[in-house]
Amino acid sequence: MLKRYIKSKGIMLNIFKFIIRDILFSCIYKPLRWFERNILSRIAFLIKFSKYSVDPLITKDIEFHELKAKVNIRTYFDHWRIDDYEKHPVKKLLECVKSSGKKNNKINYYEIGANVGYSTIMIGKLLQEIGEVVAFEVEATNFKALVDNIQLNKLNNVTPLQIGVADQSSVKKFYFNRYHDLSILTSSGMGMHSLKFNEKVHMKTSFQRVPLMSLEKIINEFSLPFPTHVFIDAYGAEDIVIKGMKEILKDHRLSVIMIDIENAELDHSYANKTVIGAGFKLTDCIIEEGFNQAPKSFKTVYTRKLN
Repeated sequence: MLKRYIKSKGIMLNIFKFIIRDILFSCIYKPLRWFERNILSRIAFLIKFSKYSVDPLITKDIEFHELKAKVNIRTYFDHWRIDDYEKHPVKKLLECVKSSGKKNNKINYYEIGANVGYSTIMIGKLLQEIGEVVAFEVEATNFKALVDNIQLNKLNNVTPLQIGVADQSSVKKFYFNRYHDLSILTSSGMGMHSLKFNEKVHMKTSFQRVPLMSLEKIINEFSLPFPTHVFIDAYGAEDIVIKGMKEILKDHRLSVIMIDIENAELDHSYANKTVIGAGFKLTDCIIEEGFNQAPKSFKTVYTRKLN
């Protein structure tokens, strides 16, 4: 009788253990585990990394005539540049494509001084099936934004290069614009960075050393397609860019060159005289008066003369 009682009690104990361990515990364990993984772990992460910030992806749709693109907005200057980016090269390329027919002549567009790339991606969209774009931007934060915008628009015909275009190969100081922003780090979307120091805009302690090469050497060294259209926006450094393009200017495959001339009056500009002397004619010029520390700018378009 005693043995039977002990045996039945053992069975009941096992049943009780099964209910507690395998049924009730599993019912409690799963929500507790979920709470640990999804709530407690995130709270712990936020506490541990409370001094860190998250970099969200904020995009804005932009349009120019029938062209549409998305751009990444990370700073005030990225947003400001939506209204202020260089639209005249986009307009000129639209005219060239419409006048020549979409599938006739391949266009290789070079943009020297692309900043965050709003005009670059517009022209990249325009030339998706008929041409290539090579965009140069030497300032690091702008170059990162340029690459992000190319990726955001899924453009496989745009090649970004973080090389300064000049008249010879060297490494030089490149001063950051500190007129609007005195913080330690630079902001994407800003312009007026320069090889030439200007005490009103730059600080002697705020610079990066950048690689410089002539456009002719860059094309040969990296086997790039020869440019048919070039746009130069180099904040007063257009002369040294042109000095490194003398052989390119002689080649009739280059049909259009656009230059923002900012370092001299148009009639006295080395870039203007050199391009006209190479067989181009000035077909358009928009004069933009300077403001604050931004210099007066002649937004020129030169077209090769027909023989």
